[in-house]
Amino acid sequence: MLNVDEIIEATSGRIVSLVKREFSGISTDTRTISPDEIFLAIKGKNFDGNRFFFDAIRLGSGAILNQYALYTEGFLSNGDIDLKATVITVDDTLKALKDIGNLKRRRFSGNVFAVVGSNGKTTTKEIIASILSQGFNVLKTPNNYNNQIGLPRALSFIDAKTECLVLEMGTNMPNDIKSLCDIALPNIAVITNIGFEHLEGLKSLEGVRDAELEILPYVHTVVANADDGFLMSGLKGDFRIMTFGIHNPDADVRAFDISHKKTGVAFKISYKGEVADINTKLYGDFNVYNCLAGISCGILQGMSFKEIKYGVESFQAVQKRINVFEHDGALIINDSYNANPSSMAEAIKELKRLSKEKKRSIAVLGDMFELGDYSKAKHIEIGKMLKENKIDLFVAVGEMMKYALEEFDNAGFSVSDSTTAADIVLQIIKEGDVVLIKGSRGMQMEKVVSKIMGSD
Repeated sequence: MLNVDEIIEATSGRIVSLVKREFSGISTDTRTISPDEIFLAIKGKNFDGNRFFFDAIRLGSGAILNQYALYTEGFLSNGDIDLKATVITVDDTLKALKDIGNLKRRRFSGNVFAVVGSNGKTTTKEIIASILSQGFNVLKTPNNYNNQIGLPRALSFIDAKTECLVLEMGTNMPNDIKSLCDIALPNIAVITNIGFEHLEGLKSLEGVRDAELEILPYVHTVVANADDGFLMSGLKGDFRIMTFGIHNPDADVRAFDISHKKTGVAFKISYKGEVADINTKLYGDFNVYNCLAGISCGILQGMSFKEIKYGVESFQAVQKRINVFEHDGALIINDSYNANPSSMAEAIKELKRLSKEKKRSIAVLGDMFELGDYSKAKHIEIGKMLKENKIDLFVAVGEMMKYALEEFDNAGFSVSDSTTAADIVLQIIKEGDVVLIKGSRGMQMEKVVSKIMGSD
């Protein structure tokens, strides 16, 4: 539990009203707050959490506000009103959130696994948590809470039972990872890969690697993808390296005999002469890498192959990340959560593989964002890849995907938004088709899935 004394110690805050002393954690959204949580009002460019003060104390157990907002927003006309909830004021609520998370972390003595990289972070984080939870009480960042608000909020839920932390860290600018590490103080880094992502802020592939590797000074162990030579060449420092891979024979944890089945991908793993069979509910070679990263963490935590195997095999795919299902005789690949050039390429490979025994392969692809000066070239590459893989039909969604369509000399459509794309897909989809749906988050490609399923 998070108590008032910890909040005051971390933030140097001031108690305005004290009704409840302990909370299950911190909430920054009154729409999802639980009765035992304390609300922390974050003010951003387009929102002001202080405005939801009364909702917070009605739905939760209290609130942490900017010290000026309590009076300037008219919450208190005088100082002696009975608030009937715990209210604490601080100078800076975002800094307070980080300070509370950091205090909870510094009082925690177990391993802190931090997942960084260009692709697969959320799935890898979830697989690690699934494996470690077979023998330990694990606290993980929920969903994709990998930023300056989500990560410290997750740390606020550390309690006496917590034995391992599994955290996801995201970046789109230099120093993002560093500032998250300053809060979470990880001791084990898990690096999935380095690819083209967030190039508006990170500028180049070298800039991406530099940003992801900001984690290195904080850790004593690095779990890294041995098949990513560009990543491996950047690993310099005083830490242990544990590698995983498929193609590199020197990888510490290696997958081989990979087979793709209707129920998921299966493979064998080897580590120091010990071998195990793994049968997953996941699809694609890229998910083999995600599993290998998780398996490596299980080994570092001293878990048995039996525990590790169960943790991997019981894991279900994260929503909107290569979820494969049948609907009215067609096979749908829902990878609508997000996209960058590397993940788009892997998804197209999976579309090609799954459509070998089907009638048609259909790619419904939305624009990839945050590519800066590389945007046009990277979208053109996607069009070339669709052509090389002989995809039958391409629905290009967005302004940049028009460039991909120009490179694709088979049947295609160009539309401006996902709603229009959904209407087209409903008109053309047939029994036996395999349909891939993917794009950057802002393209809202999940609308296409909802329309197919009849839920929109």
